[in-house]
Amino acid sequence: MKKTLLALSFLTSLTATAQTTFKVGDVVYQTTSPKTVQTYKFESKNTEVNIPQTVSHEGKEYTVTAIGEESFSWSKLQKITLPQHIDSIKSKAFVYTDLSQITLPDKLTYIGDRCFSSCKMNEITIPATVTKIGNGAFFSCTNLETITFYNGLREIGESAFYHLSKLKTLELPATVISIGKAAFARSEKLTTLQLPTALKRLGDGAFMQCPLLTSITLPHGFIYLGDEVFMKCSNLNSITLPATLEHWGISVIAATAVKEIKIDGKNPTFVVENNCLYNKDKTLLYAVPMRGMQTLSIPEGVLGVNGGAAWGAELQLVNFPSTLLAIDKYAFESTQISQLTLPNNITFIGEQAFSDIKISELTLPESVTYIDDGVFASCKNLTTVVLPSSIKRIYNHAFSRCGSLKSIKCLGYKAPQIMLVGEDYDDPFYQIASNSTLTVPKGRANHYKEEGWNSPFSIVEAEKGVLMPIAFNPEDGKEVSEKTALSFQISFDTAIQVLQNTPQIKLCKEREEYPNVFTPEGKWNVTLSNDNKTITVWASNNAGSTQQYDFNKSIAYYVIIPSGIVKDAQGNTNERLVVRLQGTNATGIAHVPTSAENKNIKGIYTLSGVLTNQLQKGLNIIKYEDGSYKKVLVK
Repeated sequence: MKKTLLALSFLTSLTATAQTTFKVGDVVYQTTSPKTVQTYKFESKNTEVNIPQTVSHEGKEYTVTAIGEESFSWSKLQKITLPQHIDSIKSKAFVYTDLSQITLPDKLTYIGDRCFSSCKMNEITIPATVTKIGNGAFFSCTNLETITFYNGLREIGESAFYHLSKLKTLELPATVISIGKAAFARSEKLTTLQLPTALKRLGDGAFMQCPLLTSITLPHGFIYLGDEVFMKCSNLNSITLPATLEHWGISVIAATAVKEIKIDGKNPTFVVENNCLYNKDKTLLYAVPMRGMQTLSIPEGVLGVNGGAAWGAELQLVNFPSTLLAIDKYAFESTQISQLTLPNNITFIGEQAFSDIKISELTLPESVTYIDDGVFASCKNLTTVVLPSSIKRIYNHAFSRCGSLKSIKCLGYKAPQIMLVGEDYDDPFYQIASNSTLTVPKGRANHYKEEGWNSPFSIVEAEKGVLMPIAFNPEDGKEVSEKTALSFQISFDTAIQVLQNTPQIKLCKEREEYPNVFTPEGKWNVTLSNDNKTITVWASNNAGSTQQYDFNKSIAYYVIIPSGIVKDAQGNTNERLVVRLQGTNATGIAHVPTSAENKNIKGIYTLSGVLTNQLQKGLNIIKYEDGSYKKVLVK
């Protein structure tokens, strides 16, 4: 009996809270409470409708307080009259109608996502009671010429007023703190823009493609500029930044006419030098002027170039610093750069970083290990490319639409992997010159064919091949711990000659693309063995002995040895060599050397580096002529 009563009680509760729909005139309403309703559906081909303040159903009177989701969408409606009790217009309420006349009620507090998208009104007044305008609320209302705002509005959502092709003047209320992504993008006739004094944030592309804007001054207190905020505002010639700015996104002023970047000198995050925007310590270049600068000399100490920093600029030549490690996506896209010499330390080049520039030839440094999506796409003058042995992967569109590209030379023993994902037009070499030639090391043509390089290239072999090692000591992948001598033996199956006695060797952590983490006190050295088939590569300290490195973390380390340090009798040289060491936290003490080992000892040192030439009590370091060492504990 109790179960039956509980069930009846539950059903009664559901009935009491269930939403009821009923039709009055051309409009179906839906109850939202015992005393209120919202519009639910418009069932008419009429072009006008008057929403009453109250409606009745089955003897009950309801107040109309909301325009429900999609309730008038896709109708022929042109004009609607709303009662003053309406406080909400919900998402897509009038989307894709011909609505051209509407007065928003004074009590309105909520304008939902896409509620007026693609409507036909030419003016709108937003009541002071509205604090937020939803995403896409007036999206592509191409007839909208006049918008009246009042203080009280705080937030304008993403794409809220996207593509208002007739809007000329925009005066936002002082209370607005945030303007969302693409909120006013593609307002092609917007000439006057008054930014609110309370504004803190502009989302990605907020005013992108507003070609008639000429200058921007961000108010004091402003903090955040998203990606592409003013991109393709083709007549924008100046931008002034406040002391409070903390974030500058990617491609903020790309493809504009900005000649001058100004900033409050009290800004703790950014600084302008030579009309270029840097972070305060000048390790990152954020933006350059789009007009008036043909040559850019990036100072030493700069480590990276921000995405889109020079996209669409008039630059013809860039002098990169030796310290530069990374260039982010779109950084120099669509510039006039005709010569490109990248620094030897560059490890990262983002997608489309140099697409659509004017270079005719390209040689990438060995520090680059892959070519990202579209990095050199649409470089129409590019004819020849040299890819170092370090290149392992080439991604979609890398050299796409380089219609003059006729010759690529790969220096690697192993072919880079072509990372084709998608359709034919996603190919890294889509629409390059017909009858193009790929030159590979001697004896490697079949290997490159097997790896898919025979299309679209005709493969030919160079006169010389690659001198490949037969053994490493320590071997690739060996575990190392604590302080270990930086000494490596590399053996070949033929007599060799040393070409570089002090090469630029790198020790990197975690990934071989990461920056070098070690510089020896002295230098890196290459010593040839008596049989002329093995070299010892070692780092010297100030005393001329083999320096140690503390492998104290359980991570991978990479020793990177450049190409061309040795050659054989045929003139074949080594390619870039990488030895991976696996750091561990293990500890251990080596055994006391035997007499057989003693004959190769170079010296015995204390932990402080003092040469003793005999074992002392405590921990000793024994160094051998080949550059290796051992720790010996004497009790």
